Amino acid sequence: MKVLLTRNDKLNGIITISLKKEDYQEKVEAKLKTYKRNAKMPGFRKGKIPNGLIKKMYWKTALIDEINQILQKALSSILIL
Repeated sequence: MKVLLTRNDKLNGIITISLKKEDYQEKVEAKLKTYKRNAKMPGFRKGKIPNGLIKKMYWKTALIDEINQILQKALSSILIL
């Protein structure tokens, strides 16, 4: 992850945050595992839903949640400076 703050003047600036897939991939996979453990679906026992089905259903949700958390941490760390 790369965070860059470019100040235009004392009050204005531009914050640029660059993320790579490695920055969030492991955490998204961990979230998918927790979703798998807790998911209930007709035809499957609890926690025994195939990984492909869990990924298909929850991938975007887990990805968006994780990227939002990373961005919030990055923004709060740079705004405190």
